[in-house]
Amino acid sequence: MFVTSPRRRNTALATAVLIGVVLWWSATDPAQILQVDVSPPEKTTAIDITASEIGVFWPPDATETEVAVTGVAVGPDGSVYILHRAGRPFNADTTLIPEPVIVRVDSETQEEITHFGAGLFASPHGISVAQDGTIWVADTSLNIVVHLDQQGRPIRTYGDAYPLYMEALLRVRNLLPRLPVAKSDATFARPTDVVSLTGGRFAVSDGYRNSRLAVFDRQGTLMWQVNRRGSEPREFHLPHGIAADALGSIYVADRRNARVQVFSENGQLQRVISGSEAGRPFGVDVGPLGCIFIADGGDRLDLDEEETKNSQRAGFSVFSSRGEPILHYGATADKQNTFQLPHDIAVGPNGKVYIADLYSDRVFVVDLSTICQA
Repeated sequence: MFVTSPRRRNTALATAVLIGVVLWWSATDPAQILQVDVSPPEKTTAIDITASEIGVFWPPDATETEVAVTGVAVGPDGSVYILHRAGRPFNADTTLIPEPVIVRVDSETQEEITHFGAGLFASPHGISVAQDGTIWVADTSLNIVVHLDQQGRPIRTYGDAYPLYMEALLRVRNLLPRLPVAKSDATFARPTDVVSLTGGRFAVSDGYRNSRLAVFDRQGTLMWQVNRRGSEPREFHLPHGIAADALGSIYVADRRNARVQVFSENGQLQRVISGSEAGRPFGVDVGPLGCIFIADGGDRLDLDEEETKNSQRAGFSVFSSRGEPILHYGATADKQNTFQLPHDIAVGPNGKVYIADLYSDRVFVVDLSTICQA
């Protein structure tokens, strides 16, 4: 039997990493970023809103901040949870942020209830709140998902070790899809968002290096996944946000494919929502009556300046539970846009919708309680 020496194994590993770095900087991504029609979608219903109906929910008094708001969620009591990076650049490093990064706000008074999350995260990216009031957060730098209790104390952290060489290997794998990369099912690779499901299960959109939707049981054991990079149905190109409805269906904001893919609780593809009304989904949520709310982040992070110079589409959309367009709000020739880069969206039990805008460092609110009818 031929036995590879440790030195030879280390040399092979170093070579793979070097190749990964070279490809990282020199190669183009074979998975094409879908371009979205920059023209405003045709009006599909008589429903419309104006900029005056959209208000700044946070920070208080619309004060200037530089915290990098990345996520927003609504708890079962209607309180709003705002996630930010305390001003740190995206994926800067794995140093823990010493400041609290989660703010809980009263939905009626807009006053802060509490804040927490100090010393737990390096680049918090996505947040959700379960029906029991516990909080889930995905961290793209630490490659983990953290489950917190109602007071913001860690219950459990999910995610196997992400060694230094893994980043380079996964970048190579995304250029050469058939290249095998040995890692466990519980290894997240820049996870973007997480949502709690029934029975203690949870689903993760994973993410910037993986291209998968993964569902786990309460122990962190993989139950099923949809794990393929591409633009065909059941493939992903940067799954960036995730939500679930009361029936157990899972909604994934497939950002660079400019669509939302909807899966059953067992992983069967149910429908795809796309087109100019959906824009480029960065975040997604489902309201109490099944309406689908999409944060359209626009194209400035995904296409070059020449391709986006005429695009000011960033905003949000609403679809019926059947995937029919109800409303799209964004910039048009005669409407000044309220948003710069909507990064996440959440809807409360009272019909108020909250949009976390990364570039303006604000959470906006709009009352859409009359939009979705039973």
